[in-house]
Amino acid sequence: MSTQAERCHSQVVHAPVDIHEAELLSRLTECMEELSNVAIAAATGVSSESVRRYRNGSIPTVSFLIKLAELTGSSLLWLMMGEGPRMRKDVPNWFLSQCCISELSSELGRRLDRLDEQIEFAIAKAGLVNEVTHPQPEVVVRCKSTRMESVPDRGGSQQRSHAPV
Repeated sequence: MSTQAERCHSQVVHAPVDIHEAELLSRLTECMEELSNVAIAAATGVSSESVRRYRNGSIPTVSFLIKLAELTGSSLLWLMMGEGPRMRKDVPNWFLSQCCISELSSELGRRLDRLDEQIEFAIAKAGLVNEVTHPQPEVVVRCKSTRMESVPDRGGSQQRSHAPV
């Protein structure tokens, strides 16, 4: 017959070491709640006994957590750290909501400028205009009928000529 002290000792030994482990195990349990140990084991490459131990409070390996997140569609950031949305599909919108609008506007502007340069270069390469500045400012591309030639931009100008070369 065990005493009250022995029962308390066994509970302390099996309890998570700190609050972060307790939160991790809570998220782990939430992820695994609709799946059997056998299904999880087969998908993650661990034994069903290991899955049982994880359900009972053992801390899983990072490899297991990665595979479990893939299996359940969970966000690895949420599973491991408790940050962001639970489902991986919701991460992009959550991430955008964490950004400052001015940062997003600046990045969008930079990407649009780069895209514009790439489009202009592709048009020149296709021979639809006679000259365009390559995305690298030191190169100007001149088209002669269907033949293209690259020459250094010695003047440093960003002018485009549409007249025949």
